[in-house]
Parts: sequence; structure tokens; C-alpha cells
Amino acid sequence: MSEQSRTGAGRGTERAVPPPIVPAQLIYEATHDAMWVMRVEPDERFVITSINPAYTALTGLHAEQMLGKTPQELLGPEDLAHVLARHQEAVRQRRPVRYEESLVVGRQFVVETTLTPVFDASGRCTHILGASRDISERKAIEQEKASLEAQLSQSQRMETIGTFATGIAREFANLIAVVQAHIDVARRDARRSPKVLKSLAASSRACRHANQVVAQILAFGARPPTAEQATSLAQVARDALDLVRETLPAGQTVQLHEARDIPAVAIDATEIRQVIVSLALSGSRRLGSAGGAVEVHIDPVNVPDVNPGSSALIPPGLFTRLSVSTTPTAPVPDAPGVPSDAGMDLVHRVVAAHGGALTSQVQPGRGPTVSVYLPAAFSDRAGAGSVTATEGAPPRPREESRRPKPRVMYIDDHKWLLPLAERLLAEHGFEIQGFVNPHAALGALHDDIGRYAAVVTDYKMPQVTGLDIARAVKAARPDLPVVLVSAYLSDELNAQARRAGVDALVYKQSLLRELVPAVTRLVPPAAENHPQS
Repeated sequence: MSEQSRTGAGRGTERAVPPPIVPAQLIYEATHDAMWVMRVEPDERFVITSINPAYTALTGLHAEQMLGKTPQELLGPEDLAHVLARHQEAVRQRRPVRYEESLVVGRQFVVETTLTPVFDASGRCTHILGASRDISERKAIEQEKASLEAQLSQSQRMETIGTFATGIAREFANLIAVVQAHIDVARRDARRSPKVLKSLAASSRACRHANQVVAQILAFGARPPTAEQATSLAQVARDALDLVRETLPAGQTVQLHEARDIPAVAIDATEIRQVIVSLALSGSRRLGSAGGAVEVHIDPVNVPDVNPGSSALIPPGLFTRLSVSTTPTAPVPDAPGVPSDAGMDLVHRVVAAHGGALTSQVQPGRGPTVSVYLPAAFSDRAGAGSVTATEGAPPRPREESRRPKPRVMYIDDHKWLLPLAERLLAEHGFEIQGFVNPHAALGALHDDIGRYAAVVTDYKMPQVTGLDIARAVKAARPDLPVVLVSAYLSDELNAQARRAGVDALVYKQSLLRELVPAVTRLVPPAAENHPQS
């Protein structure tokens, strides 16, 4: 037979070599899961016959302490009934049983246990193979996640309620402004009637109180227009930590440390309060039952002075830093970095929305110190060129020569305010054309914008805002003065109004004192029909 024939024949008769079989005992000894074997006696007594090294590593119990023992000898009465029931279930149901249990063996931990029954040829259960895995860390993460998700859900519900309440409050504030303005005019007209003046004064006080209530509702709302103003972060932190103290378990405290000369920050106090509460409660959970203190520090920081490892995340400038750390009564395991969970999503979102940054440093035995950097607010943010908000300054001198009355367009979706505005401006020599529908007003401007000497418009209206009106006016006729009326004046609205070309801002709650001076500065009125002072 040729060599080729022998080779071909040999190739045809080759068999695959099976992989080596790993002995079950080797797997039993090497696995990281705690495992044990129990003999099942006829009377359903369970006797431990073997434990692996991982069992000793988990529980601290050695073979000489366990072999030959029964659950009755190893467990207390509270745990015994539960464990025996699971073993009996595995035998009777003839299938693996899985359950979780909390164990205290030198320390408290949670394990996931699987009991697998083993049967002989006759079908009798002779042994149970048990396997337990320490899931304490996983359970702690799940519990914290559930807690933070519940907080986030509550926060979202409160934000929805706040948004709804804010809308109602704004509408209510507009109505109060109308009532107050009519009261102011009535008080002016009733100077010789003390009884009427007394009643009007009481009505005015009621309006002021109603405005305070509105302000409280707006503060509760998610993002009121006046929220992002220069604010003391220390005061916001005090309010937030007062809430936290009510929820801390026994053995825990919260402490606030304030540096000197802390710059104010331009923030939404409601959102930053949520951030502080979330970080403080996260620190409380890290302390756990061991107890200790949640430490909150507030201090001014120049970015070049910040730890170089963190400064790359923060743009140059002056910041107010709020740091949250824990001082446990006993060392805690180190937790690297900022916690990454549902609660921190809110923290990251709010801090980023405020132009800030979030960093973390780990101190051995104390866990992470989470720091929030918020840009310092400067008092001259508005700067030169800001829109003038009138405060009752005297009108410009009027020309005494007779001329046609300047026509002023007045736009406000609250029909109750138009008659009052018409009366105030008509008394000072203006002809008024009022519009409740801003789209109709835009149509009139498009048809004949040259007939108007000024446009006065409310800021907050459905579909179209006063800023939209101002932009349309300035695009068609840049020299036509625009006065914006709003129940909410802020640096942000001031800047937006300036960019839109608005010439003056009027606070709606002071309409009687501010409207006429604002218009007469921009448009000389007719000399006739001036009210007698």
C-alpha cells in the first residue's frame, strides 16, 4: 500500500479527541459561590455533609463547626421555620427553590440562595445542594435607586403641580393689577370723601396681601420668571437642610459651614434647594446605621485655586462652591467618583442648566466629597443701556400749543384693563385705540403703522408675547416707541426687552404711577384735557 493510501486511510479512521472533563469536586472547590451539601434523612432531617471554601469565606464558619449539624442546631427560631420550609419545598416540589435571606454572621448581609434536590435511582431525594451568593451590594444599590426614583417622581409631580399653580397665579396677578389700578384711580377721584378713601385703602391692603400670596405660589412653581436672580446660596442651603434634619435617622446630624464674603449666585432657588436636599440625603444613606454627620461647606473659589484635577471641568472665573461630605463615626468603604444613579441625573441637569460644574473627590474612610460650583452673580449684570423701568418720575414738560392728539395703540388680553388705560392716557392728551386680540393689533399696524405715535403692549399674552409685538413694530418702523407692561420685572426680561427694541418697561402693579410718565417721556401729548392736580 502506498504512503498516500496509508495516509488517506488513516485520515478516514481518525476520531475527535474529547476535551478533558473537569472534576465536579474541582468546580465545587473553586467557585466563588458559597456551596454546601445536605443529606436528607427519611424523617426530612437535613444534615450538612460538606461545605466549600467560599462558604467559609462568606460566613466565617469552618467545616469542623458545620459538618454533621442540622438547621435546628445552627439557626434561631425566627429563621428556622423559614429555612426548613424552603428545604421541604425543594424536596416535595422536586425542583430547585430560590429565595433571598438576610444573615447575621459577624456582620449583616443579604444572600440569594438556591436549593437543588438530588434524587437516587428510586426517585427518593437523598441530598440537597445549596448555593448562596452575597447580593448585599446589589440590594443596597437597588434600594437607593428605588428611593431616588421615588424622590425624582415626587419632584416631577411637584414640578407639574408648581407649573399648574404658576399659570393660575400669573392670571390672578393680572387681575389683581387691574383691581389695584382701578382702586388707585378711585382714590384719586375720591379725595374729599374720607369714608370712601378708608374703604379703598382697605381694598388696596387686600390687594397687596393677595400679591404676597401670588409671590409665594410663584416661588413654589417650577421656574417662575423672577427665580433666577442674585441669591444667597447660604440662605437656600439653610432652608434645604432644615428639611433634611427632619428626615435624618437617630445618630445622624447635618452641619452647615459658611465661609466669609460668599458671593451671591444667579439661581432658581427651588431647583438648587432640590439639589442640596438630594446630595445631603445621599450622604445620609452612605452613613447608614453607623451614624455620623453630613457636612455642607459653602465658600468662594477662584478656578485657578481649585484642585488642578477638577479645574479642567470648570471655566475660569469666580464661583461659589457648595461641598457635601460625610464624617462617619466609623470608617466606611471608599466609593469612587460621583454616584451614578437616578437622583444624580437631576443634580447634573440642574447644575448644568445654571452654568455650573460638578466634581467629586474621595477621602479614604469617608466616601466622596461632592462639590457643586455655581458662577458668582455680579451686581452690574444689566450694565449700561438697560431698558428704563419707570418709577413715577415726572413727565417731560408739555408743549402748550394745540395739536392733534397722538394716537397710542394699547394691547392687553385682559379686557378689564383697557378702559382704565384709555382713561389714564386720555386725561393726559392721548387718543387710545385698544386691542384685546394681539393678532388684530398686528393687522392694524400692518395696514397703517404711520398713524400711531406709540405702542403699549402687555408682555404675557396667549400665542403672541409683548416682545413679539415689539420686534414686529421695530422691523416695520424703528422710530415708533414701544412700552412693555409686565407683572414680572427681572434682569432677564430687561435684557430680552432691550434686544427686542423696547423703549420702556412698566410694572403692571404700579400702572397708575408709571404708565403716563413712561408714555409722555417718549411721545409729547396734546396740550388739552390735562387733569387738574
